[in-house]
Amino acid sequence: MKKILISSLGLVVIIALLAWAGGEKQTQMSPEQMMTQMKADFAKCEMCKSMIPYMEQAWWMNMKHEVHNLKNGALFIHAFPTATEKELTDIHKMCTAMETAGAGLEKMTAKETQGKLCQHCQEWFSVMKDGAKDEWVLTKTGSIGLVTSDNPKTVAKIHVMADKVRQMFAGSPEEKM
Repeated sequence: MKKILISSLGLVVIIALLAWAGGEKQTQMSPEQMMTQMKADFAKCEMCKSMIPYMEQAWWMNMKHEVHNLKNGALFIHAFPTATEKELTDIHKMCTAMETAGAGLEKMTAKETQGKLCQHCQEWFSVMKDGAKDEWVLTKTGSIGLVTSDNPKTVAKIHVMADKVRQMFAGSPEEKM
């Protein structure tokens, strides 16, 4: 379970952004309105709400992301290469907060998580319940996560999640490292 929570570090940003990106028409909002709406949406998810205290920080919106499919899963890289010591501390604090938030999820059923997790976090929960394994490492610039499975059906679900993350960041400066 600890790995699931740490995995949330990198995926939380992705998860929360994916959940939010699918819901609101962003082009009709000012950046301030978008941030307010995103915070409101994140507050509804037990995992995503851990990001709210960090969303105003420059690194949060400027993280660089890479997602790579592997034969048996996916690799997620989240980095802010110019992070100061304080920024890196905050990035790691956010990851820890997400780990803490997810501590009880492993014991919950899918029904028990309904209404407590956004759609993307529900998908992540499902992949982990299907037996996916993950390992996350806090790095000098952010985090790296490896999510794998020996079950081809679970690998396919991991790839779908990875595709959604890539699509979300397509064309943004954050995608390029």
